Amino acid sequence: MVVICFTLMTNYQLILHTIFYYRKGVISMTSENDVLESIDKLYDQLFSKERQIADYIRANPQEVIMMNVSQLAKASKTSEATVVRTCKHLGYQGYYQMRLVLSRDIGTKSNDADLNEEGDFVQRIFEHNIQNLRAIASRLSKKELLTCAYKLTHATAVHILAIGNTTPIALDLSFRLSRFGVQAFSSSISEYYLNNVSLGKETDVVIALSGSGTAKQVLQAVDIAKDIGMEIICITADKDSPLARISDHVLSSYEELPLFNESKEPLSHLACMAIGDALLYAIKIYLMDKDTHPNSNIKKRTDDMEMFLSSTKL
Repeated sequence: MVVICFTLMTNYQLILHTIFYYRKGVISMTSENDVLESIDKLYDQLFSKERQIADYIRANPQEVIMMNVSQLAKASKTSEATVVRTCKHLGYQGYYQMRLVLSRDIGTKSNDADLNEEGDFVQRIFEHNIQNLRAIASRLSKKELLTCAYKLTHATAVHILAIGNTTPIALDLSFRLSRFGVQAFSSSISEYYLNNVSLGKETDVVIALSGSGTAKQVLQAVDIAKDIGMEIICITADKDSPLARISDHVLSSYEELPLFNESKEPLSHLACMAIGDALLYAIKIYLMDKDTHPNSNIKKRTDDMEMFLSSTKL
């Protein structure tokens, strides 16, 4: 059984959660709660290792908003527990909330800069997308893609996992795989795919989406798949994430040139979909090769499905 994991916890979600916590009164949107200002104000009260983390945040705020807790711990040469403790000493409930506010702080400043920039913003968006996709393509291994495609085409079933705003990508990928004759399942309800995976076989495949690689429901499903004996393929923006660490194959969707500091959402989704397209193309190669695919009738069944679907269109 194979598991493909798309990991996409984007800064768009960070913004949504910031709004949620703001409305709940958990955090304030006033400047007195800015992360960098909080560090300056409380720096003398921090312990040595905590100051080490605070120094790293002050020196690299742009990078920190793209990191998970383990990445910041590694970059600052401390521990995950120390990172969380530092955030609490700065007045936040934890690392996640601190990163929310820091993302908001930097996003507000960068938005002002973007509004004052001259030129065609449409052209700028497309140029950034092109650069990101080219960089991602240069890092992707053709051999790895073909290996993943082979495993998918030989799986008895494919379970595609996602949570939140990446769910539409999972649903689309499930549909497109089905059109190739691959038995694929997906759902916007995590309980549904958790149940499906738990009832799956060792020869099944699971495809999961999550940018940070820390989505709880996705990790739960992957843990179940690992216990059953499924092989895991991970498509993620974070190669050091918990999801990537337990995966057998990692396809990176990391973007080096985010268009907006406060939001990677459009680019992250585009990168994920592009990798999905490449994977589907590799799958098509195997599906159309009768010598490599166990079901010699797959092309005929695929053609029959296309003919049926064409009858539903004008």
